[in-house]
Amino acid sequence: MRQFLLLLIFSIYSLAQTLHFSLNANPSRLNPLIATDSASGTISKWIFNGLVKYDKDGNIVPDLAKSFKFLSPVELEFTLKDGVKWSDGEPFSADDVIFTYESIISPNIFTPYSSNFKEVDFVEKLDENKILVRYKTPYFKALEIWMMGILPKHLLQDSKDLMTDSFNQKPIGTGPFTLEVFELSKNIVLKSNPD
Repeated sequence: MRQFLLLLIFSIYSLAQTLHFSLNANPSRLNPLIATDSASGTISKWIFNGLVKYDKDGNIVPDLAKSFKFLSPVELEFTLKDGVKWSDGEPFSADDVIFTYESIISPNIFTPYSSNFKEVDFVEKLDENKILVRYKTPYFKALEIWMMGILPKHLLQDSKDLMTDSFNQKPIGTGPFTLEVFELSKNIVLKSNPD
């Protein structure tokens, strides 16, 4: 089996540091909705953030969200962090969350994650930094499903086919790393996101 090299470059106190490691598969698509192989999923988690994540103790904590609260057993409200930007400099907003949700449930997108969202009745933008999620019934994964990486609406809203869009190999995220090089069967270079 061929091994592929993933090269991460990051800065610590202005000293360039490099971490090299190999993956046992060739990543195919770095879009978190359709990154179904383990290599693609691993890399996309460094490029994209969800609304929430697990902390080191296994607790669900805010990520792109500043806070979250249950208004009722079936209503969940997220307040998004201020000042978050995509790695291309565009501002992150509630529109991106709505776009990601609509992409996940679209019949044109083949993602294994859509089944997690079947209990969602609707997702509503309350303002630029606030989202309301209503579930059909109380749902034990109500928070966990929002660990899914959020997509940039401004780059993908006009895509003819999200499954084959060039974004899948040239992603723009909000995460701690940005993609610098994607050479199939060779190297992938990620650099620390200065923002």
